[in-house]
Amino acid sequence: MRTSYGFHFNEPIPERLCVLESVGWGEAVDAGYGQDGLRRAGSGHLFQYTLAGEGAITVAGQTYRVPKHHGFFATIPSDHRYYYPPDGRKPWEFVWIRAKGGPMSDHWRHFIRVFGHVAAFRPDSEPVRLLWSLYREAGAQGLRDKYRMSLRLTEWLLAFERMAEGRDAGDRPLPDSLRRAKLFMESRVGDTVTLDDVAAAAGMSKHHFCKVYKAHTGVTPIHHLRKIRVEEAARLLRNTGLSVEEVSRQTGFDNVSYFGKVFRQFVGTTPSEYRKGQSNRYDGRQLQIVD
Repeated sequence: MRTSYGFHFNEPIPERLCVLESVGWGEAVDAGYGQDGLRRAGSGHLFQYTLAGEGAITVAGQTYRVPKHHGFFATIPSDHRYYYPPDGRKPWEFVWIRAKGGPMSDHWRHFIRVFGHVAAFRPDSEPVRLLWSLYREAGAQGLRDKYRMSLRLTEWLLAFERMAEGRDAGDRPLPDSLRRAKLFMESRVGDTVTLDDVAAAAGMSKHHFCKVYKAHTGVTPIHHLRKIRVEEAARLLRNTGLSVEEVSRQTGFDNVSYFGKVFRQFVGTTPSEYRKGQSNRYDGRQLQIVD
């Protein structure tokens, strides 16, 4: 288990304020990682968001998977346990935020009613962007004033509230055909995949598939395939010593020059520049992939 704390607050917490207890990045690599919500120390409310791989959480006997771009809500203490699943194939990489005080309990109950214990959140959604902003600001020692901290946390909570209010309009589940196509693309990141292959996974003609996919997701299938390849490439650049050429090969790009061009379009830097920048975990750039 590797962790990088952007912040850990250990001062007395005023009752009427929302106060950040901790925020950080972590990576679990084996089944030894887990937290029991009835046994761990302290109290508060936890949101943990998956960047890569997959975790799991059991709440009152019900188990939920927490795949990439999903987050879970948990209250400490409560009857829950989150962990790296025994059948995990990739490291579970995540960011978390834990806070308490003020109206946090009411917000958390509302979020769980609306979203469920586990929900999908786009990496460019307002709550996730604000989470990274809090992580960076805390890491730069910018949240030492408890009133500014409460203001920033309230802004983050209201981002979830705004999303909850419009959930029915903006967060419809994908039809099974498109979900199959997305799973097919995500499982074939390192392979040669054509648009015909993806459309076949959805059971549609190529022309109809492209039209329906963009109508539901706002992007083309090819854009999505490039994006998940770049995300996997970014993970490999962060967490392995593979050469840029090998990362290019393992993420399905025809040649390293084309890989560099696409990577820069999504991330804003070259693969080599991105790898150098990861020596500072507080910059949060692992999520700065334009959709």
